[in-house]
Amino acid sequence: MTHQTLDNYVEIDSDKEFKEFKEKNKGFWGKCADAYFKPRKFEKRLYELLGIKTFQKAFMATFGEYRKRHFYNGPDHYQMGKEISKENLERFIEKTKENESIHSPGSIGAVVGLGIALPLSTGSYLAMGLAVASSSIILAINLPVTILQRYNRARIQEVLDKRYGGNK
Repeated sequence: MTHQTLDNYVEIDSDKEFKEFKEKNKGFWGKCADAYFKPRKFEKRLYELLGIKTFQKAFMATFGEYRKRHFYNGPDHYQMGKEISKENLERFIEKTKENESIHSPGSIGAVVGLGIALPLSTGSYLAMGLAVASSSIILAINLPVTILQRYNRARIQEVLDKRYGGNK
């Protein structure tokens, strides 16, 4: 397997070597992303107290089959895999990061949008109501899914650490 960067040409024979190369050559923003996505010790318990298990069951019961049939038909789908191998667990963790990256901006955008819209809509109760309603809907869709990604990543990272000594 050969991987090429803009700065140099590197001959790499395996995926393991490529992962090591990427890790060693990670820049500032890559390190910031790692720090953000790393599960914290308190997160799993906090999300359980917030009722994430109930949300997960309800979400999978209502949307899970539809999601599987219509969105994830390729080989890179968001499934654990038939066997619980280190590679499958690591792939699952990467997918949680990807999905969190999709849903987090929606949550942040809803809060920022509400902060901008409310001062602009003074005097108009209809405009204020629409700003609050649309931001609430966007938050209700994105925030629980973001929390679910973080919760699943914490759980899977725990399994990786116990079985294989971490995700490196």
